[in-house]
Formats: sequence, structure tokens, C-alpha cells
Amino acid sequence: MEFRSALICTKCQQPIVSGAGFGYVCFKIPGKESYLFFHRRTRSGDCWEAYIKESPQK
Repeated sequence: MEFRSALICTKCQQPIVSGAGFGYVCFKIPGKESYLFFHRRTRSGDCWEAYIKESPQK
């Protein structure tokens, strides 16, 4: 998949580059109008897992 515009990771704020060898995940948060994008399987771990772990628990 090729992106028409640059996506920025919600967690690490680094660009998600199409074809860079890393996957990404996209979440739609209920009540918000936009999607959140995260790196997946980076050298330092999964950005989306780190974001979920840091989210306040209800």
C-alpha cells in the first residue's frame, strides 16, 4: 500500500513510511473523528502496544 500523504505515528511521532519493512496498525477511537496510526514491530517494540499500556485504565 502506498500512502498519498505522510502518516505520523501517534505514539512516537515519527513518519510511517510505506515500504520501509515495518507494518502499521490503524485504530478508530469511538467518539473521535480521526484515526490513530501506529508503527508495528519496530526495533524498540510495537508503538501501538506501548500506547495501549500507557492509556488510563477505566
